[in-house]
Amino acid sequence: MHSYKSQQNAITQDRVINNEDLVTVKSTSARKLENASSELPQTPEFTRQNSQEKDGYRIVYIENIRKAVEMMHKCKNGTIITCEDASKRAGLSSSYYFECTKCRQGVDMDTSKPVEGKACSFDVNRRTNFAMGELGLGREALATICEILNMPPPVSDSAYQKHNRSVNLATRKVLEERLNDAGHRVRTFLQKDDAEILDVAVSFDGTWSKRGFTANYGVGIVISADTGEVLDYVVLSKVCELCKAAEKHKSNRDKYQEWKDAHAASGLCQKNYNGSSPAMEKEAARILWSRSVEKHKFRYIDMVCDSKAYGEVWDIYGVCDDCEKYENMDKQSAEYQKWLKSKAHANWEREHSTSNENCHRVSKLDCVGHVPKRMGKNLIALSGKSKLADGKPVGGRNIMAMPLDGVLYHSVKIVDEKKRHQYCPDGEGSWCSFKRDKAVGTNTPFLDKSHHLDPVFLEFLIPLFDRLSEKKLLKRCLPGLSQNANESVNSLVWNRCPKHRNRGIKYVETAAASAIMQFNIGAAGRHGVMKELEISGGYYTKAGSGKKNKKRVKQANARAQKKFKEARQKIRQAKLVEEARLKALEGVTYQSAAFNEDNFNGSRKRKTDKTTPKEGKSKQTRKE
Repeated sequence: MHSYKSQQNAITQDRVINNEDLVTVKSTSARKLENASSELPQTPEFTRQNSQEKDGYRIVYIENIRKAVEMMHKCKNGTIITCEDASKRAGLSSSYYFECTKCRQGVDMDTSKPVEGKACSFDVNRRTNFAMGELGLGREALATICEILNMPPPVSDSAYQKHNRSVNLATRKVLEERLNDAGHRVRTFLQKDDAEILDVAVSFDGTWSKRGFTANYGVGIVISADTGEVLDYVVLSKVCELCKAAEKHKSNRDKYQEWKDAHAASGLCQKNYNGSSPAMEKEAARILWSRSVEKHKFRYIDMVCDSKAYGEVWDIYGVCDDCEKYENMDKQSAEYQKWLKSKAHANWEREHSTSNENCHRVSKLDCVGHVPKRMGKNLIALSGKSKLADGKPVGGRNIMAMPLDGVLYHSVKIVDEKKRHQYCPDGEGSWCSFKRDKAVGTNTPFLDKSHHLDPVFLEFLIPLFDRLSEKKLLKRCLPGLSQNANESVNSLVWNRCPKHRNRGIKYVETAAASAIMQFNIGAAGRHGVMKELEISGGYYTKAGSGKKNKKRVKQANARAQKKFKEARQKIRQAKLVEEARLKALEGVTYQSAAFNEDNFNGSRKRKTDKTTPKEGKSKQTRKE
């Protein structure tokens, strides 16, 4: 058994120690790529010794080939003519014929080899299709590249879609193998055998193919808190393109219904979700949690999330009678409030603080990055209030939000110093100078600073600090986990399938699978897909992937260092200060409805006479 409940103190201690010297800690990217390196081919560096690589493709100017072939000719008084057979061209693969004008001997040459086992499908067309998908582009973008390079256009739309389907099947197949490997690495990390069902901690997040919660497609992803690798994912679709096309024939009800029944039975219908777009996240969580035991022999028992998805899965592994009873009870009811204060609740809390064989309730953990966001959101809402108790405005105050009573009271100009510093930490090492003086017996004058607040702010801030310093909330944040990894892989998905483009579910599936492979094992993750597609990479493929992985690890390790984080904060703060200075210097230059004609105080003046433009023109004409 493995649960973050039983390891919270150890985890918290480790994190505190590691934060003191982040230079010695490997980044998550470094650990993931190191874990997967033994299963990937070696990625050599670019060297002069290997520059004679004869495999792969080069962009070649055809006229240079023609001149080179003519120079190699041997027949006296003969020349080599170069012809392209346009009838044999297939997308980016062309067919050339070289013939001697004297002896009439000739040879055919295709600019691309065929895909193995498929004589009519050329390697270059499949490679370019795969490459465009990795870049988040489609056939039109490839056609633009061909146009600029003065190359023939790519394959037709229908042929391009066939390649898309092949890439989709290959990517999903290879990813399933990689997800199984990720599950085994979690077991290795926890030193558990394959037969045991493990309780593991994960982070979960949903993402949509379109902004504004009107998306037709959504993706849910589960990431291990131990190894940082994706363990499972699901793509949901509200629409089926085939069903939409068939709706045009609804007038013939019998025929349409017959087709619809056959389509549903075939398993080709792309629609697998019937609810609203915002609720996709809940459904994705339900699917992923319900198959975790079957897929990995895992129970995702600790869940880092920021949505209502938890309510969909909290009892999915089976819970005790107390959990079943009180979880479904109205939290404001007298009975529930009485139970919270009872000895029975204390016993329940103690039993569930560690792994409980009789209850497999999923525990919700909060992302540590979301608590400051909540504080900021509440402070913004507070700044919208018009007046304080003393009649002064709230807006425009720059308040540091830290959910500690000591910091709050310390930062308020309370005359009674004992009351002001009652929550500050004691001792010589205290950050509070008043408490340090008290510990060592000195009496240094305590000076107020520019960010210290008037006492009238306490009325508004105390309820806010109390709510965000709640024991249950802090307990859920104790392991120090976050959803940053989920946000990272989400961005990789939509890099491959941009939200501003209208793409179908196959594009989204391919993008999600490819992004997860890159997230788990780096740039070399695509090697397995290329092999499955019969377009295996060569020397430059491996060397290029190796170079990208090294760059990723180097950047991740650098960004994990404390000095790098501090430098980023200083740069960000300097930019904000400079932007504020420029705005103050320039005044208001852009604001909603601020520059309508009625509000504009520029050089243009409004007409003051009562004569309309039409009347004025007629009078002027008569005068002339």
